[in-house]
Amino acid sequence: MKKFLLLIISLTLLFVSCDKKKSSSSKKGFTPRLDPKTSASIVIAGNYKNFESLEEEIIRFSKFYPDIDVSYISLDNYNKSILPALKGEAAPDIFCAFTWMIDKKNYDELFNLSENLSDENLDIDLSGIQQELITRQNDGQVLMLPIFANTHGMLVNEDLFKKYGIKVPKTYEDFKKACKKFKENGISSPVMGYFDPNGLFVSLALPYFCNSITKKTGAVASLNSLINEAGEYLRPLLDFTEDFLEIGAIDENKCLEEITDSYSSIILRFFKGDVPMMFVNGDVVSGTQKRESLSKEFTENPFRYKFSPIPTNAHGGIFLSFPSLGFCVNKNSSNLEVTNEFIRFLSRKEQLNNMAKLKRIVSVSTDLSLDEMFSDFSKVDSIYLDQLGLMDNAIKEMRAAVYLLATGKLSKEEAIKNYGKLDELLK
Repeated sequence: MKKFLLLIISLTLLFVSCDKKKSSSSKKGFTPRLDPKTSASIVIAGNYKNFESLEEEIIRFSKFYPDIDVSYISLDNYNKSILPALKGEAAPDIFCAFTWMIDKKNYDELFNLSENLSDENLDIDLSGIQQELITRQNDGQVLMLPIFANTHGMLVNEDLFKKYGIKVPKTYEDFKKACKKFKENGISSPVMGYFDPNGLFVSLALPYFCNSITKKTGAVASLNSLINEAGEYLRPLLDFTEDFLEIGAIDENKCLEEITDSYSSIILRFFKGDVPMMFVNGDVVSGTQKRESLSKEFTENPFRYKFSPIPTNAHGGIFLSFPSLGFCVNKNSSNLEVTNEFIRFLSRKEQLNNMAKLKRIVSVSTDLSLDEMFSDFSKVDSIYLDQLGLMDNAIKEMRAAVYLLATGKLSKEEAIKNYGKLDELLK
């Protein structure tokens, strides 16, 4: 009997040991491929004025390679200056790129200069990234590593809802009721945002629009081609926009007078504490924490707030997920091996999550442990913009249609009939 018990104990310990080894292996840290004494310099070019979350990862990388100097530079007028910079003598080794560049011919050369990060010889593991956020060429090449993801939604002042005994809306009908109650309590604009073609109406309309065309065969191809007949695909969205406008949730003049830009101004206006819902995107949310101390009103009267999907239907909202920033490797880099090693380090779940947490934005990794600020997005359906395939030119037409309708410059039928020319009508 004793031998039998000892056998069971031994087997149990063996299984526990195996589990520990397996667990330890699954949490294996970064393994350098180059000589730790490798000496080189890497330059990363981007459009952020400062990039603190990247700087933190540069410090972590230096623990493996103390003699590799990685620096970040911000280029003015980035979209126009990056290509000349890549052709210059001091070309950056890594540069920022965006998915909206993909369907623009004037950026083809940019991607022609990009390293194929899916090349097996580079040993860059892309499996820890949400595959729906990885843009692949027709031949399977990956030219851009997604760094941050973005989405659209609304900043919600939770304390203001509590003050008036109103529940944060989860459905569109709840949303309409909430707006009505706030107006009855003297809040003339329950919703605010940057009143601009690419502002608050995009946060409202783009997730709704993408959801409305997901199961319509041929819709995306027609919309991307900008053919006039594709305007009919806008009809459900424009019907919804008309219904939304009838609520009277937005005081246009108040938004125009009090919010002067799409970033700092909108955040500081929200921190005054009298706006129930502010329509924004995730990039705006990333700037909130830094600006809490810059707001006298928030410092004196702090309140609880979070970022939630805009409830546009009976089931809630849509988590529209898309890459907001990517890194490309200059394949003509004089330090190509070292540069690829840095990307191999940066593409790990741990590094991507570290950057997302510090930036206060949604991570692109498969460990989508959303920050509490974004927790409501885990409760609604997801749509990946890159997977859907809707291109930037079609999105511009959509946003123009909604804005021109919302500002009374075009009727619904006029907007539908002018598809393919709507963005020009904004100019």
